[in-house]
Amino acid sequence: MQKMKDMEEEQSVKKSKMKPSLRLSSSDLKEIKDWDVGEKYTLKFEVEMTGLNKAGDFEIEYNDMKEGEMRAEFEIQPKSIKVM
Repeated sequence: MQKMKDMEEEQSVKKSKMKPSLRLSSSDLKEIKDWDVGEKYTLKFEVEMTGLNKAGDFEIEYNDMKEGEMRAEFEIQPKSIKVM
């Protein structure tokens, strides 16, 4: 019974694709101290592409990527962050 539950949880994890996210501190953007969780804000910033990878077996199996799909990594240029 436990094995079946573990398999169901694993399938659930496989199907939930993570959305891209961004983490900033108030030293990166002082305005966030006055913002509210759940509200939407528009930011503009410059990024540098630091990596590009083709989906491997792990990404296909656990990150809901398709064969041949690419994943890029970016570094935000901190001084370029602006509130719109």
